[in-house]
Amino acid sequence: AQKGISTYIYTLMNKVDIRPDCNLLICKGLAKEYLDNSKPQEENIVSRYYNTSTKGIQNHGYTENITLNDFFSRLNDSFGEPHAILTAINSSDTQKLDETPGNTDTAGETKIDSTQPHAQTMGVAVFKGDVLVGELNGIETVCHLILTNKLGSYTMTIPDPFNSYDTLDLYINMRKDTKFDVELVNGSPYITCNVKINARILSLNDNSKQLDEEKAKEIEKYANKYLEDQIYNYFNKTAKEYKSDISGLGRYLVSNFLTWDEWTNYNWLNNYPNSTFNVNVNTVVKSGYLIMES
Repeated sequence: AQKGISTYIYTLMNKVDIRPDCNLLICKGLAKEYLDNSKPQEENIVSRYYNTSTKGIQNHGYTENITLNDFFSRLNDSFGEPHAILTAINSSDTQKLDETPGNTDTAGETKIDSTQPHAQTMGVAVFKGDVLVGELNGIETVCHLILTNKLGSYTMTIPDPFNSYDTLDLYINMRKDTKFDVELVNGSPYITCNVKINARILSLNDNSKQLDEEKAKEIEKYANKYLEDQIYNYFNKTAKEYKSDISGLGRYLVSNFLTWDEWTNYNWLNNYPNSTFNVNVNTVVKSGYLIMES
C-alpha cells in the first residue's frame, strides 16, 4: 500500500465476480497472516462471518464502513482523497502496555486479555492518491465520523472535570449534521465547522444525585473543549502531516468557482494543506437520564 494500489483497485473493479460494495481493508502486516487468524468461531459460513463483522463497524465508532467502490470513487474525484478500513492481528507482541484514556490506539495495539492472536479492526488507513501515507487512531476516527456525519454512537472517556484522579464516560451521538462553511481568504481555504452533539453520562456513582443541571453545564463546557481539541488535532494530522483531505471538504468549496476548469486549475487536493480551521462544538448533556427522569 505504501507503493501504490491503483493497479489492484482498477483490476478488482473490472472483475465481474467481485461486487463493488465489498469492504476494503488495509492490513498491518501480511494479508495471509490476517486471513489465517481471522476465522469464524460461532459462525459456520465464512461469507456471513465477514459480512456480520463489517456491518458492526458503524455501531462502535472505531472505524468507517468503506467499500471498494468508495475508494475507487475518491481515487478519481477532485473533492477528497481515498481512505480504507484499518485492520491488524492483535497479539501479546503488538499490544501497547499503557492504557491511557482517549482511545489513542490503532488496530492491533489495544490491550485485550486473549491467549490467541485475533483480528482487530480499529482506525482508518489514510491515502494520498493511491499511496498509503498514515493511520488514524480511535479518537481521530471518531472525529472523522463526526465531520462526515457517519457517527452512529460512541462511548467517549474523558478526564472527570470534578475529580482529576477519575474519568467520565459519555455516550455520544449526533444531534444534527455537522455544518461546514469553506471560503477562500487570500487564496487559502478557511474552513469553519459547527458540530452538535448529544451526550449521556454513563459512569454514575452514589454521588450522581449531585449532577444537577448546573454541573451538567460544566460537563458540557468540558466536553466541548475536549472534542474541539480532538477535531483540531484531526485537521492538523490530515492537512499538515498527511496532506490528505479524506473528509472530502472540497465539495463545500466547489460552488465558489464559476466553471469546472477554474475548479480543476485551483487544485483543491494540493491546497488543502494550506487550510486554516475554525471548530465549534455544542454538546448537550443529559446528567441523570433515566434515574433523574423517573
